[in-house]
Amino acid sequence: MMSIAKHHDQIPDRINSVSVVSGAAVEGYGEDSHAYGFGAQFGYTAVFDGCGTVGSAIYPRFSGQTGAYLASRIAATAAVDWFAQIDFEHGLSVSEMSASYRSIFDDYVTQFDELAEDHQQDSIRFPCSGLLCGFDFRNPNALGCSLVWAGDCRAYILDKKGLAVLTRDDVKHDGELAVKDETELSNYLQCGKYRLNQRELTCDLPAIFLNATSGCYRVFPKPAELEFMVLFTLVRSKSVSQWESSMKTFLQTATNDDFTLAVTAVGFRDFDAMREYFTARLNTLRDTVIDPLKQEDLDEQTSHDILEAYYKEYQRYFG
Repeated sequence: MMSIAKHHDQIPDRINSVSVVSGAAVEGYGEDSHAYGFGAQFGYTAVFDGCGTVGSAIYPRFSGQTGAYLASRIAATAAVDWFAQIDFEHGLSVSEMSASYRSIFDDYVTQFDELAEDHQQDSIRFPCSGLLCGFDFRNPNALGCSLVWAGDCRAYILDKKGLAVLTRDDVKHDGELAVKDETELSNYLQCGKYRLNQRELTCDLPAIFLNATSGCYRVFPKPAELEFMVLFTLVRSKSVSQWESSMKTFLQTATNDDFTLAVTAVGFRDFDAMREYFTARLNTLRDTVIDPLKQEDLDEQTSHDILEAYYKEYQRYFG
């Protein structure tokens, strides 16, 4: 159903769990993909979302799949090979990460484009949104995070302050993408010209890192609802596998789109400690945002104030 690629050497002790929940609107034709890998000092997670609206040509030579389907698989394979080939001896800057990944992806997608032979139906060839989230574990007191992305796949951090977005969508208008149509995107991976956005930051621990395709986060009209789903299912679960199952069940029920959510927990003693750590945040979120917004007699100004306070923390990594 979904493409899963991974590589492990020695998983760092501070990584408590790596989970990927995904689903396809049509079995066997889902246009999402993902990859992840971890070594002793570095690791990464990545999600990819084929842009079917702008690259929906069918390629008979590739089992009748679309360019968007193929693009997400090419991008995930490039991520796996990127991580396997890099030399981490002296660390890796986000600019080097971006250049290395671009070189591999461009090589692979060009080969597919040449093999496709006929792409007259598809003016934009093999398009997909993509996000790579690199982790640097060398600092025992914090986590280095390098982000490389194009399109509208998103990275988030979830800590004691709540959910915060770490990336900005590549869209033709200001603000977050609100429609289910990739033609609103101004940039994405493709066989052609594109831009890779870059960002480096240092995050306090413990924390949960989320990578999401648009089919995942668009389920939620407000980011507070995405945060609530993650925390509510976490606190009610007794194991990582039960947590994964609960999140997947919710997303499958809520959407008819492909979805992928990669969840990496870092710096917790164990799963019970993570549940305990986030219980207070769940209660605060419910009391200050979720339940108040459900009130039938809530006036427009109060609703605005509640959301404004939430968005201030949600956007805290953008100043």
